[in-house]
Amino acid sequence: MFKVKKLILNGHLQGTKLVANEYVFVNSTSPDSLGPRNLSNEKKKLTLFFTHANGFSKELWIPIITRLSNKLADDQILGRAIAVDYVPFGDSAIANRDYFTNNSYKSWQLSCCIRLCSSQ
Repeated sequence: MFKVKKLILNGHLQGTKLVANEYVFVNSTSPDSLGPRNLSNEKKKLTLFFTHANGFSKELWIPIITRLSNKLADDQILGRAIAVDYVPFGDSAIANRDYFTNNSYKSWQLSCCIRLCSSQ
C-alpha cells in the first residue's frame, strides 16, 4: 500500500501551479520521512511518473498504482509514484483559476474547465 502526499509545484507558465499526488509506497524508504541515507547499501527504488490526456485527472491512475503496489510489494522495487494534473486540468485548474480568468491564455477547453471548476 502507499501514503498519499499532495504536491504543489510551479507550472511552466509564469504564475501557474502544477498539482500532483505523490504516492510513497509503505514498504519503501522515503527520503522525506527517514532523513539522510546511505544509498550504496540500499536496493535502488523506482519512481514512476504518471500523466494523463485532456479531460482526465491524476486520480485516474490510482487503480493502476494500487495494482502495481500489490503485485510488486514483495520485490520492494517501488519507491514512489507521482501523478500530475497538467495546468488547465483537475486540481491544477482549480489552483490556476485566477490565472486563466485574468490572462489572455484562453481556449474553448480552458473556458469549459474554468466553468466546471467554478461550480465546485
